[in-house]
Amino acid sequence: MSKSDPQEKSRISILDGPDVIRKRIRSAVTDSDPEVRYDTVAKPGISNLLDIMASCTGRAIDDLVSEFSDAGYGAFKDAVADAVIEELAPLSDAFGRLDDGDVRSVLRESGKRARDLASESMDGIRLSVGITSP
Repeated sequence: MSKSDPQEKSRISILDGPDVIRKRIRSAVTDSDPEVRYDTVAKPGISNLLDIMASCTGRAIDDLVSEFSDAGYGAFKDAVADAVIEELAPLSDAFGRLDDGDVRSVLRESGKRARDLASESMDGIRLSVGITSP
């Protein structure tokens, strides 16, 4: 999985649904050796998935390797997908509850606050460089 790869299927977006997440993780590039172990040189794909799962679950990579070393890639990828889906579920739920009016209101208020702050800063800068007088 790579956010810098131009192909959309090479990454998981925050708002991707469970089916998309599961499909992308299942199709993640791995090698032909079915052993799940952390080795960034010989097994970069599996190592990346271990990093993702450790980040989503808060578990140590060594613990994950111990649990999945003999499980095979299919079971491991399903577990990674489950962990990612669970991690992203609160964000997806919150996004689904957003109302267009609420979003517009937040953008309007934030824009006003940004303009006020920028105006104060620019007044000071203009005075400092001599464009305006006190």
